[in-house]
Amino acid sequence: MTQSDFITFSPNGYFLVPAAGSDLSTHTMCGSHAIPGAISPNSGAPLLLVTSLDLRDPALGIASAPVQKLHLLYSWTCPISQGPFAYRITSSGVELVEFTEGPPYTDFPYDGYPAFFPRYAVTLRPLTVEDQAVIKRLNRHEGDVISLADSFPLLAVPRSQVGGEPRLMQYPIAGYKCPVCKTTTRLLAAIGNDNGSEHGFAGNNYVQMLFYFCDSCSVVIAYNITD
Repeated sequence: MTQSDFITFSPNGYFLVPAAGSDLSTHTMCGSHAIPGAISPNSGAPLLLVTSLDLRDPALGIASAPVQKLHLLYSWTCPISQGPFAYRITSSGVELVEFTEGPPYTDFPYDGYPAFFPRYAVTLRPLTVEDQAVIKRLNRHEGDVISLADSFPLLAVPRSQVGGEPRLMQYPIAGYKCPVCKTTTRLLAAIGNDNGSEHGFAGNNYVQMLFYFCDSCSVVIAYNITD
């Protein structure tokens, strides 16, 4: 996987928040799946479904993908989590492009790790101008970061977000070039630890998954960072 010297953020950001009972959102977090090709080559188990985004939503700015739902996939229970992971979206499923090989884990990231987490609907809530300004200051360690984090605790910890500049536990971070066409991809989503379960995705609220997207090739690149 080739890194780029810069990272591209989308102009508008949205938090992924649990949908209200009357909300008709078709974006979801987690859930079981039978997506063709979405199998860990290290363990033979289904990849973890992190988020499913409805591409009919114009807020996402993705109009050319061959599918209606873009599934963000990962694996915490095998070496896929140890390096960049790339897969291509196709009309018939997914094709794995690049991944780290090795034997599966038995007790990482925590004991009793489930095969999947319960699915729930989420909606896109726009970041305010103040939200984005605070996140940028926190990322860049501008001013009194401790006081700023105390004043905005919900912005200091990584949350699930599409578009915009998310709270990043490492800054600056490099972008990634698509392994297929070699063009620089954009950061599509940053997913925090919280998924409604006791321990979350990784058992650490300061771990986050980053998902880049190549609009030309419908390739997703994922990796994780922590503080």
